Amino acid sequence: MRDQSPMGNQHWRQPSGLRPSRWRQTRPRGWAAEWIARPIVRRGARRWIPAPTLWLAAVFFAGAIEVRAGVGEPGFRADLVEARRLIERGRWVEAQRTILESLDEHERQPYVWVKRTEILSLFRECAFRHDLSEPKLRNLISGELLYWNEKTGQLTLRYRQDREQDFVPVGQELVHPALFQSLQVDLRLDFDPEAVLVLAPFRTASEFWWVFVARDVVSVVQMQDEEEILRESFAWKSPKKPEEIALHLELGRSGLEVRIDRDRIVRLPYRWPGPFQFGWDLPGDYRELVLKGNAGASWLDGLADAHVQRARRRFEEEYDPRRDLPRWFFLPPTAPPGDDTRSTSFQVKLSVAQAAVSQKVSEYLRQKRFREVHVFLDTVGPRGLPLYLANYYRAEAFSGLDKPSSAWRHCQASLDAEPGFEPARFLRLRLARTLGMRSEATREARELLAIHPRDAGLAETLVELLLLQGMPFEAREALEQSLANGVDPTRLAPLDDLLVRAIQGPSFGQYYRYESAHFDVVSEIDRGTCAEVARELEDALGDYQARIRRLPRDILSRFRVYVFRGRAGYVGYAGHLFGGGAHQTAGLFSPTLKQLLLWKVPEEIELLRSARHEAFHQYLDAIQPKAPKWWNEGMACYYERTGEAGGRAGGMVLPDYVRLLLTEPVPPLETVVLGDSSDFYAGGMTNYALSWGFLHFLRHSPAAPRRLFFEIQDAVLAEGAPEPRLSALLQDQDWNRLNQDFLTYIRDLNLE
Repeated sequence: MRDQSPMGNQHWRQPSGLRPSRWRQTRPRGWAAEWIARPIVRRGARRWIPAPTLWLAAVFFAGAIEVRAGVGEPGFRADLVEARRLIERGRWVEAQRTILESLDEHERQPYVWVKRTEILSLFRECAFRHDLSEPKLRNLISGELLYWNEKTGQLTLRYRQDREQDFVPVGQELVHPALFQSLQVDLRLDFDPEAVLVLAPFRTASEFWWVFVARDVVSVVQMQDEEEILRESFAWKSPKKPEEIALHLELGRSGLEVRIDRDRIVRLPYRWPGPFQFGWDLPGDYRELVLKGNAGASWLDGLADAHVQRARRRFEEEYDPRRDLPRWFFLPPTAPPGDDTRSTSFQVKLSVAQAAVSQKVSEYLRQKRFREVHVFLDTVGPRGLPLYLANYYRAEAFSGLDKPSSAWRHCQASLDAEPGFEPARFLRLRLARTLGMRSEATREARELLAIHPRDAGLAETLVELLLLQGMPFEAREALEQSLANGVDPTRLAPLDDLLVRAIQGPSFGQYYRYESAHFDVVSEIDRGTCAEVARELEDALGDYQARIRRLPRDILSRFRVYVFRGRAGYVGYAGHLFGGGAHQTAGLFSPTLKQLLLWKVPEEIELLRSARHEAFHQYLDAIQPKAPKWWNEGMACYYERTGEAGGRAGGMVLPDYVRLLLTEPVPPLETVVLGDSSDFYAGGMTNYALSWGFLHFLRHSPAAPRRLFFEIQDAVLAEGAPEPRLSALLQDQDWNRLNQDFLTYIRDLNLE
């Protein structure tokens, strides 16, 4: 990206040992203020200033200075907002200058230090983008790029034997990664009548075409779902001696055509269903291969994106912000006086006998002998311990037995008897998080943090809770307050990085935005892509609200969506959140950051399907963040093709999942439906297919108990943790019968 600032493309850096001047304290901002300020000085020297002009100039001038310089923390925050705005407009040098001058004005202020992670992120992005040179596409491919028109999609490539690294080996064939709507292939080679020339398959999802060129015959074979559905042979007069031939193929809306040395050999009318790839396999050498056709931009965009990500990795390894930022910025702040240890204002007063009982129960809890806690407390009776303490110990035991609802009741009883008992308050905070009661947990965390302002664990808990409720700015304020109170910054550093991602989102070279009623879509591709994705997401959200449940009005705000132009940038950003799992996905929803992430996969229909799928996760997170993963993923698959040709309002048959269920070893339904949600993704695509198939079976099979589909849905969407309700609903089902009927239903599904 070339910088568009007045300073041109010279990378502006702060000279070593110097500080930016304080011109912002006196210089007005904006063309209006400067225009007024100049005549004031000039006319003032000649002593002829009309009173109205002077008065207006003073008003404008004072306002301009106030906006430009800012005062205290509000002014510093305004400077960071301005820096982000400049970055989104690609004005990297001006953004760097704004940050450095703001640091100079607010030197060593505590509100600067708590923003250190955000400042470093902004400054690093400026340095990287300014030094980045936009790659030339012809240098990113192994062949020759003869022509490319991004608007029309017209692409012409030429390959020779020693420059074909763009092709990807798939089995015995080499497959070109570009997706074509239409294609002309021109191949020049020395033909050997003893060899067989194979132009291997033109590919769609499940359809293959082979063109065999042998002595005196050209054969065309069409394969579908690994079965041969067409074979035709055509005679041609091959040369008696090895010599160069020119082979020409055309594939597009008019069908398939094969020419050899300008003679038409094959012409098959065929309505091609969608974009395809070109692959081939030759037994010998060739002289030249030219591919000319209409292709999507995803392949070339992906190459450019991969180039940027490689440059980013090199930059991160070499860049040291200490060269550019002031030294004081990296010094830790002086911690306020206080004790880091957690203390309590509540003193437990027990008799000697009660202390012995309490010590015994505490020993049981340490040894995780939770059932014995209840037995022992029943044995000693109500006089063994005060009511608040007995209920607290029972709550801890129920929590250890994974019975959070029972633990919650006893914890509440403990606090009803003794509201100031802090161990029970900390337990209530933990249980509220377990039960998905985020509002109660947030309120409890705030109150406890007011008592223990330097407790790092409480600070972490509060920030995480606010993030999970889609309140990143409130989470940022809570984190900054904890840092100001003297919480160990190393404890909060991971959350600080997460908050920067939650607020700023991914770093793009260019920013395009489209805001619909409920979605804010940002991309580095173009605004048209943002608008198209937003329309698909609005349709999906409308379907989910109409067919499942409407979102409360206080939740219906704009959901955040980011569309990457290539897989490399998407994986680079999403990999920090989801690890290696991001590599196999076309889209993800982060319940922590509340961001829906997509990358522009080669086929547009797959991009929109991924958008619908991930939109379901985003929608469900707003209603029931504790939904079991099998139901969450199964329903997302169930609705991802809603509205496509021939589909119902949800429930289109997914052939790939059906084939998987019929050909791969599939575990019994109950192992996934009643199993641990944390193990769901370990089962890979099998668990996805099984979850989708089970819900499809319940909703559409005459043999299934259809009411069970809606009973499961109601149990999941009800307030609180759904696992206990689902277990009570499903554990008594006749799973042997359900498994048999399910497999019969899957076998009978029509895949056409």
